[in-house]
Amino acid sequence: MLQLLNPNLPIRRIETNAPEFPARLRQAVNPPEAIFVTGALRPEDDYAVAMIGSRDCSLESAQRARKYAGYLVSQGLVIVSGYATGVDLNAHLGALQAGGRTIIIPGCSLDRFDFHPLYSVNLRSLSDLGERALLISELPERTDWSVATCLARNRLVAAQARALLVLEAQIGSSTLNTVEHGLQLGRPVFAQTLLKDDPRGSGNAWLLASGKAQAIANLKSLDAIIEVVKLAQ
Repeated sequence: MLQLLNPNLPIRRIETNAPEFPARLRQAVNPPEAIFVTGALRPEDDYAVAMIGSRDCSLESAQRARKYAGYLVSQGLVIVSGYATGVDLNAHLGALQAGGRTIIIPGCSLDRFDFHPLYSVNLRSLSDLGERALLISELPERTDWSVATCLARNRLVAAQARALLVLEAQIGSSTLNTVEHGLQLGRPVFAQTLLKDDPRGSGNAWLLASGKAQAIANLKSLDAIIEVVKLAQ
């Protein structure tokens, strides 16, 4: 069932058995009984790449996130991420600045969503956002961000994606938690190559050394992700 919760906020509740419920989210571990949505659900959302990484990322990784997201959406893909500061936010901004589409799955309810990071792309309300992106949460109204809610949303980011791209992550990070969810679902994982002596990229080095991820070295390397996403089921 789909219902409008609040006539003053463009937020809809979609139950898991409703035809509108995103099929890929049903694949998540403990899929939500319902989600709360702002924006239109579109067929192209099935072709999403999760761009994820550290909140406290390097300037280089933040710039890569924007550039890479812009390139991926220019090739017809959609970006999905969790709206944390750092890599996540820059991936969303890169997609929007390039005129593409992004799916935001925050660790809070939609009525508690913070628009300040999106002011630079002229998004200041749920109505503005819904015209250019898709916002999804499993959390009921008046639920603030917490470590627990962000860890829980990681499984939804991984489920919605056809492939995951790690820009910069440390061992033991929330980013690698998302990767584990993706691997459990059989999602291909890619990781940016970084300087080995930078602890902020220790998770990238581990993913590549363990064979859990394929290497991404530059913009041209993204063509491997595009091919996988377009062919994956």
